[in-house]
Amino acid sequence: MRRIVVLLAISVAAIGCGEDSPTDPTGPVKLVRIMVQDAVGQGVRGVAMDLLDTPGSPLTSAVSCDVNHPCVVEFTLQHVSPDVACTSAGLCSDPLAAGLAPLTPPESHVAGEAGGTQIRLVFNKLLPASIPATQVVEIDDASGTPVVGTVTWDPAGSQTASSDLILQPYGPALVFKPDAPLNASATYTIKVNAALVTDRNGDPMADQNGVVVAGTYTKSFTTEGMLLVPKTTPKNIAAQTAVTLTPDEIVQLGFNAPAAATTTCTVTMGGAPVTVATYPENGDTCGATTADRTLVNLVAVDGGGAPTDWAAGDYTVACTVDAAGGGGSLTVNGAFTVSGAAVANDPLSRSAHAVCP
Repeated sequence: MRRIVVLLAISVAAIGCGEDSPTDPTGPVKLVRIMVQDAVGQGVRGVAMDLLDTPGSPLTSAVSCDVNHPCVVEFTLQHVSPDVACTSAGLCSDPLAAGLAPLTPPESHVAGEAGGTQIRLVFNKLLPASIPATQVVEIDDASGTPVVGTVTWDPAGSQTASSDLILQPYGPALVFKPDAPLNASATYTIKVNAALVTDRNGDPMADQNGVVVAGTYTKSFTTEGMLLVPKTTPKNIAAQTAVTLTPDEIVQLGFNAPAAATTTCTVTMGGAPVTVATYPENGDTCGATTADRTLVNLVAVDGGGAPTDWAAGDYTVACTVDAAGGGGSLTVNGAFTVSGAAVANDPLSRSAHAVCP
């Protein structure tokens, strides 16, 4: 991470300003896109959305289509072509259309992954390297409390063209990465101090329509609901394929947003209830608030609440996963089979996790 920061600083110093810099277009510096997408090029979900891509805007690709005018797309998302099919309304699907903002959880749940989601404020030309990014952008939750995160300046990219929006995102941009995942079904407000946003000639900031912004530019958005993310779910009991656990393994489900401590699961074997503990992952301790809360653990316990092995056999599971912050609930149903013996150094062994009541 330090190496990336250092390289970014060098890049900004070299590209952001100086006598050898190219001449900027005339007029104000326009905020042309607000992208919500995976924080890294090989992110977990490969999703992206433009908050400014609204119906009728210059960004929309929901153009008229028919058999003689097929829909095309000029980019991929992690090498995957998004859906641009012609709809029954005679319009091409717009893969970046504004809606509920997608959320990407951290993949390995280690410090520094910035919650897995980034918000990119893309401009039509470079800003001077002297702009203090941390003073320009703030994101507040519904209560008005600023979200803790990292703000950086990324001078790379094109505002209009990219072969892959996740691997080569639009730019140049001011980038906000939250330190922990954003909550599901929650409203946030982006605030930009327009007085600090100028191009290298000192021209002021304008919105995507070219209207100069005085004071603070704001844009609110709402995040999507709670979703199960297969890539962060080690053994997906909700899948249609058979899942086998060893007796000492936990069930771990990964989601796009933090789960609440009120999340519950019921487990049965042969119709008989099995006593379990259900809790959001908390790293090495119980009760801590960390990015790991996008993971929910399910552990077999004995009559006294102590963790124990699963008995061999077939199990069914029903979970009500409550989103942190009151963002609704998600029902997950699944099944798994327990057989075999414990395996040394198994990352799913309950000994590798803090088992919380």
